[in-house]
Amino acid sequence: MRTYDYIENFVDFDDDISEKELYKPKHLINLHVSLQGDMTAASAVDELTLLSAINPLEIKVAAVPRIRLTGPELWAFNVLFLGHEPVIQRAGAATDDKTRVLDLIVPLNYPTGAPTITYSVTHSAVSGVDTKKLTVVAEYSDEEPKEAPLQLLKFSYTPASSGAFLRALERTLAGDLEGIIFYSTTVPTDSSNTSTVSEIELYVGGDLVTRTREWHIYKPVGYVYNNDGTPTAGLLNNYLFLDLRKEPIPKGNRIAIDINAGDTNSISIIPIERLTS
Repeated sequence: MRTYDYIENFVDFDDDISEKELYKPKHLINLHVSLQGDMTAASAVDELTLLSAINPLEIKVAAVPRIRLTGPELWAFNVLFLGHEPVIQRAGAATDDKTRVLDLIVPLNYPTGAPTITYSVTHSAVSGVDTKKLTVVAEYSDEEPKEAPLQLLKFSYTPASSGAFLRALERTLAGDLEGIIFYSTTVPTDSSNTSTVSEIELYVGGDLVTRTREWHIYKPVGYVYNNDGTPTAGLLNNYLFLDLRKEPIPKGNRIAIDINAGDTNSISIIPIERLTS
């Protein structure tokens, strides 16, 4: 049977929530995170801006970071990898109207006998919003988790130049690699082809296994989403997802990612690693 319990119950979120232990009366499956903010002026702050107040949420297991993502990155992970779209309630046009993002899922899948699990949330000020409220609910199960835990850690990269493949990330996998989420600061519009993440090469053990470009891995929304030259209409326009779930790259392999950047703006890379035993 699944049970749910508050970890944070509609608490004020105007400062950091320091590291706290997550208890395991049963097997710990997920955390469910919701956030609300009051508008300080007669205009609505969008949900991704509100989520930027979570900067980041961190899960540690035996003092080792396993998940460290901002609110917008958690949103992108939910939609692109979990196939779960959190509920949006956007404010109207009056001061103190409320924008809400409900039910961001943080997957855990740790059994009762797992080492100590802690969480913390770092607060970042968001313009146009005050009286932020945070709710965190733990989801437990009598049955052991059917899936192994995930490692979700972001790596930041700023290309030194554009127009050529440069090494963006190189590391040994801690788990089976099921996908990679990229954040591209610049994306194509109806009047420009420029994308910070323009082309990607993935190497495993020194061998090239994937070469692709941004047009082939955006999901589930497109870039040219409106007609005014700005990619603001789609919530996920700046996120790309390289899906490797059909044939994950086994843990222990050394991977390298080269990116041909269209400009020298910042890039985020989030490997999605399944921590199999």
